[in-house]
Amino acid sequence: MNIVIDLRRRRLFNRFPTSGVTLLEIMIVLALMSLLIGLAAPRFLDSFGRAKSQAAEVQIANLKGALQLFISTTAATLLNRKA
Repeated sequence: MNIVIDLRRRRLFNRFPTSGVTLLEIMIVLALMSLLIGLAAPRFLDSFGRAKSQAAEVQIANLKGALQLFISTTAATLLNRKA
């Protein structure tokens, strides 16, 4: 008889399974994720800054070449003109 009552109590108190995720586990996972993001974000954002500066350097070099070509063709045209 004592075993039957014990089994009934277990059923009453064990309605919800304990195989779920606890709040503490979720908080630990979120803390670890935020730590990893905090460490990785500056490097990731720094790579964007470097890419932009390299693109600007390439554009400046292209502009320099275009200006040299313009000056050389314009100077040749002006020197060949008779006033």
